[in-house]
Order: sequence, then structure tokens, then C-alpha cells
Amino acid sequence: MSKNQYNYGLVILPQKSLYKKTEAIIKRFSQKFKTPFFVPHLTLLGSVQGGEKQIINKLNQLTKNLKPFYSNFGKTEFSSTYFQSVFVRVNMNASLIGLYLKARDIFKTDINHIFMPHLGLIYGDIGISKKEKAALSVNLVGLKFRFNNIWLVKARKGDKPEDWPYIKEFTF
Repeated sequence: MSKNQYNYGLVILPQKSLYKKTEAIIKRFSQKFKTPFFVPHLTLLGSVQGGEKQIINKLNQLTKNLKPFYSNFGKTEFSSTYFQSVFVRVNMNASLIGLYLKARDIFKTDINHIFMPHLGLIYGDIGISKKEKAALSVNLVGLKFRFNNIWLVKARKGDKPEDWPYIKEFTF
């Protein structure tokens, strides 16, 4: 993808109360570690191909007969990956994996991609010991995440996460 070429993603935002709680955590970590600030979200598909109108049509198809559902937060963890530096896992259930598989089928994405639902809390390289300490400081286990929306997000390579435009919401 060239610098001027857009990449589209499909993300799910938590309900208002959980949004505010996780946004405050992301903001606190962003200020403390000088890392990017971003909207709390779960990425359903990180890279979908096609023009915006084509993607919107596919999103309408994806969300047409969906019903809202819930999952719970699991443990807060950390990794060596930039976009998964510190994150809280979202427990897998039949509705969530079904949504992912339907999206993967409609958007013809990589069938070898491993879907690990999570909500990021820190993006960046802050050192493994800081990541571990940050992860241990957050306990959201058991909080309910309501799935009732998918947002189309657009970004260019090199864009800051806080600059990613949220194009359109699809509710179900």
C-alpha cells in the first residue's frame, strides 16, 4: 500500500459506559507513555479491499439480519506487536466467531488469519517491562461488551491512529 492509498478496516465500538471506561484507560496510558491515543474498538477485519461504495454495500449485506449480542472481557495481556502492545481479550463465543466468519466470507479475506478478539489499550513500543506493569494494572475481567455496531474506518500508511476517520456506522 502506497502512502496515498487508503486501507479500510471494520471495527466495533463498545457501548457508551464501556467506551468511556476504556477511553479513560487509553488516554491515561497515552499520556503516561507518550503513545498514540485512539478510539476504543475491537477490530473485526483489519484490512478489507475495494472501493468505499463496494465496501459499504458488503457491510449492509453483513449486518442485514444480525441481532445484538454480548461477550465478556477476559484478561489484560501484552505482546511485542505494535498494535497489540497492551490489550484486553474479548472472550470468544458462537455469535462473535459467527460474525467474524461471515465477514471474512463476504469480504474474501485471508482464511489463514487468526482472529483474536481484543480491545487495545496501548499502541507502541514502550519496553516489555512497562507493558507488563501496565497490563497488570488493569482488570476488566467479566465486563460485558455489547456487539451492535460495525464501523467502517479508513487510514493511510503512516497515519496516526487518532487521525483515522470513522466513515460510517452500521447498527444491528
